[in-house]
Amino acid sequence: MNLLAHTTLGATHAPRSIWFLHGILGRGRNWRSMASRVIDEQPDWKAVLPDLPNHGNSGAGAGPHTLKGVSERLDALAATVGRPDIVVGHSFGGKVALVWGAGRRLWVLDAPPGPRDMEDGEAIGVLRILAEAKTPATDRSTLREHLIAGGLSEALASWLLTSTRRSASGWSWLWDLDVAHAHLAAYGEADLWPRVLQRGGEVQLVRAGDSDRWHERDLRAASAAEAMGVGLHLVPGAGHWVHVDAPDTISDLLRAELI
Repeated sequence: MNLLAHTTLGATHAPRSIWFLHGILGRGRNWRSMASRVIDEQPDWKAVLPDLPNHGNSGAGAGPHTLKGVSERLDALAATVGRPDIVVGHSFGGKVALVWGAGRRLWVLDAPPGPRDMEDGEAIGVLRILAEAKTPATDRSTLREHLIAGGLSEALASWLLTSTRRSASGWSWLWDLDVAHAHLAAYGEADLWPRVLQRGGEVQLVRAGDSDRWHERDLRAASAAEAMGVGLHLVPGAGHWVHVDAPDTISDLLRAELI
């Protein structure tokens, strides 16, 4: 099993670590700015930013392409660089964090732990547009034009284009899109509220106030979980990318964990 690609910020031999797990179609370096803010002036802490399977510089591997399969790849990395004290996961990465279960504290950012229908979601639409692109493309501007013509924003298109690679025949996506679909299905099917309740106050759920991910059943479950000691943090005015929309709020919450 090949180790997941990863970046370490801070002193390599720092005794404590906080890991940041990205979402579908992301990569570890998406967290570099936030991780730097969190561990700044914390010499005993380092940040580990893995590229999850099928993302960034980590290959898809043989599978299984499930949340448990991803957690097993994280276990292999942790056996080399040391297990985390705190794990922060956004969206898909949040559910991976719950399945993995490593760390004395888990921060789950805008990833409702319950199941959800993914068939008409934004991610499925993006995967469809990616699959329709003619690759390898002669240049990245051709891919950008395809993404914009498909209805994606300039910002989203630019972000997706950071996960391309160039070969002798042209530009292609880094992802195996079939594996991305499998990961997305696993994310949607998983009901992890029992794990949240089992860990109680070790789990901190962050809900973005303007997110469309939280349905009424999730809100009811979150309220019940909060009554049993699970942390629940509402970030008003932030969308699903809560750490991008409200970086000060998220970095303040996480820095408080390191004190």
